[in-house]
Amino acid sequence: MSTRKFINKKINNHNKISNFRNEKKILFFESEIFLKNFLKKNSFKEKYDQRRINSIYFDDHNLTNLLETIDGEKYRTKIRLRWYGKIEDINLKPTLEEKIKVNAKNYKIFQILKLNKIKDKINVRNIKFEVLKQLDKESLINYKFRNVEPSSFVSYKRSYYEKGDLRITLDKELIYKNLIKQKYLQKNENFKKERFLILEFKFKDKNYNLVRNLSSQISNRFTKFSKYEYSLLN
Repeated sequence: MSTRKFINKKINNHNKISNFRNEKKILFFESEIFLKNFLKKNSFKEKYDQRRINSIYFDDHNLTNLLETIDGEKYRTKIRLRWYGKIEDINLKPTLEEKIKVNAKNYKIFQILKLNKIKDKINVRNIKFEVLKQLDKESLINYKFRNVEPSSFVSYKRSYYEKGDLRITLDKELIYKNLIKQKYLQKNENFKKERFLILEFKFKDKNYNLVRNLSSQISNRFTKFSKYEYSLLN
């Protein structure tokens, strides 16, 4: 079944689909203060409290999703388990997401899950089986998820800003771990870390000129950047 047909088909109540939107990223090695002043100058308001986002990515044995990202395929997907807060908070409203990119636009299919509380470490192999038990056997995401394994862990702090229906996120304190040959995630683990900042514009087509105007105020340029790709190649 094609993805387009699947979307047009009636979806189970526990599945949700986000709206199509454009996403553009800029990497910064400068001070965070500069970016906050830029957002304030352009009348952006902080929408939510800053929070840490954690994701376990899944891929097949050929790392198809990674290769599609590197090659810049017009249609590509990523499957991840996402939760907020500390690593040990994986039981607090985790969601399974399939992020789908069609040309320059993105949307997500996601389902809220229930996972067991952990103490010191997460067995990433067992997570897959816990998730499969909760997926509709006839859903497309179930079919895809059966054929993938944990491949990467990515975590970062995110701040949210809005101006009208234009949204900007600011990510910092990126940590990550290759899970292809690893079985556990531990809450006090010494992860790989990066200090650069990621500014991301999330917008509809009607805001294209506004985004172009905002980006012209910054010397840094839009760049192709995937946290998933970075976590496996660095």
